Amino acid sequence: MTSRAVTVAVKYVLPLVAVLAIGYAAYRTYAGRPDDQLVAPAIAPPSGATSASAGVAGRVAGAGVLEPSSEATTVAPGVSGVVASVRVSAGDIVQKGQVLFTLDARDATAQVALRAFEAASFQSNVEVARTELADKQALLSLYQSIGDERAMVKEELIKRHNAVELAQARLRVAQAQTKSAQAAAQQSRIQLDLLTVRAPLDATVLQLRLKPGEFASTANAVNQAYITLGKTTPLHVRVDFDEADVSRLPLNQPARVSARGASGAPISASFVRAEPIIGPKRSLTNAADERVDTRVLQVIYALPVNAAGFYVGQQVDAFVVALPTR
Repeated sequence: MTSRAVTVAVKYVLPLVAVLAIGYAAYRTYAGRPDDQLVAPAIAPPSGATSASAGVAGRVAGAGVLEPSSEATTVAPGVSGVVASVRVSAGDIVQKGQVLFTLDARDATAQVALRAFEAASFQSNVEVARTELADKQALLSLYQSIGDERAMVKEELIKRHNAVELAQARLRVAQAQTKSAQAAAQQSRIQLDLLTVRAPLDATVLQLRLKPGEFASTANAVNQAYITLGKTTPLHVRVDFDEADVSRLPLNQPARVSARGASGAPISASFVRAEPIIGPKRSLTNAADERVDTRVLQVIYALPVNAAGFYVGQQVDAFVVALPTR
């Protein structure tokens, strides 16, 4: 190729090829862009109180969690041991004092028998010491009843006095040992009773995390609830209201509560009480506009007794008619 041809190619052909490449790239970019036209969904998604209704004028909305009316009560053994039997199941209704589970009581039962035998043995020592004291006192009285001091040796009278005092001391020792043995026997009975865990209130077994043969430790009871109890009739809902809405929040008024995904069917919940403290928010809803660096007032409402489809621990949406702004 001549130098003239090379010059023409560099001057005219290469720029033309570059322009065509840029144009093709722009066309492909334009043709491959996503469709950004807004299209209304066929079915509107459910809107919770924390997003859609939170900003509606005339009402104050909050997120809540269902809990037992007695609040949740966790039950743990008073002493550590191997679980011998579990007497309840999740969902059972138990009465106060009913046995929930028992621990292995073989060693404690033997200790009770041993302490009872020791207490009986020391009680026998008390009876012996009391009899001995009575004998010494009778001999002393006999010597003291002699009117003529010449018929009685002074030394013998002193011995009789000392014998009585010694018998009294032995009786006091035996009585003290008996009380100690009785206290030890009572302690062993208490230890045996602690191996039987009973329900502290009339409630429903909400959660059971215990099986026969497992080791139930008092140290793990802080982090693990072996049995959770609570009164579920009625259910309560603990609602968090933003501190910014507290001034518009009416107390002593019912709230409208709906389960997540069922905002179209709210039910009326009666006011129970408001916690007398505003604390940091702990119940999160994962809403896009949710603020976590805020403080909330917790208000408790009671669901109707016949409310269906609600469970302890379930998150719900709630709102109340707001007070008029001033």
